Amino acid sequence: VERGPKQACAVAEMEGAGGAGGRDSALRVAGVPEHFNVPLRDAIDARGANAAEFVETKGGSGAMMAALRAGEVDVAVALTDCVVAEIERGGAVALLGEYVSSPLMWGIAVRVEDLDTIAQGIDALEGRVFGVSRIGSGSQLMVSVLAKQRDWHKEFRFEVCGDFAGLRKALKDGVIDAFLWETAMTKPFADRGALHLLGGVPTPWPCFVAAMRVDASSAKIAEAHMLLIEALRASASYKANEHGASVVRICSEFGLSEGDANKWLASVQYSQDAALSAETLQRTRDILVSIGYLTAITRDSVASYMLPGMSLQP
Repeated sequence: VERGPKQACAVAEMEGAGGAGGRDSALRVAGVPEHFNVPLRDAIDARGANAAEFVETKGGSGAMMAALRAGEVDVAVALTDCVVAEIERGGAVALLGEYVSSPLMWGIAVRVEDLDTIAQGIDALEGRVFGVSRIGSGSQLMVSVLAKQRDWHKEFRFEVCGDFAGLRKALKDGVIDAFLWETAMTKPFADRGALHLLGGVPTPWPCFVAAMRVDASSAKIAEAHMLLIEALRASASYKANEHGASVVRICSEFGLSEGDANKWLASVQYSQDAALSAETLQRTRDILVSIGYLTAITRDSVASYMLPGMSLQP
């Protein structure tokens, strides 16, 4: 199950960088169709279809950055690392605030038939072909994080596969040797024997932030910030899991087992107030430089990452 049934909120689908659609008056919010974004979708739902729409972006954070640049969406709830890299590379985007404060655990998927790699472990993937959703995506960046952590020196090659479904197909067909994707979303396919999870690698930064174009109007920024706060309020009831309702929903919409849904829900932490810290952004930028994902620092201060009116904690 790649995404659940549409909720009452207006939903547009965006496979790659285009196709946001929607009404000019509605706040268009891009995000991945995953369990992290249930509170965000609930907040959009509460506003009504004429006020906001959720733009499902299967292509991930790279596609969201492209959509922001093109003005096809107003807000992107994307991976922290991808937004920081976009800003440092001169993209016309800026940060609104933090959404999910806990790290993202990326699962390392290989073919079930690749018995040698499974027996040897993660280091057997050094110098192999990794599938990525697109160049500049989190699925590409985290391969570099993994290589740095494990002191790999052999060069590896990336194969662009589009989205999660494309990555699974490329793995099955032997086009790639491995790919990285969020663990909980990948686990159901491992349980069915479609792939093997060799291990995992957590992001060394909070996983999701909200971003907008730098030329967004003050009214749009204020509207988007209020929606982000509403989503964080909704996350409290989501985390509370009263009568097991959140777990039932996760299992139904995203195909997780009850045990995996409970485990994920217990581990995820949403931001308390959407505030970002300068230390977090500096650390993220430094790591991106250290793994060669950023070749230069172009901003004098991470304070310049923020939208007008949005401030950083120390």
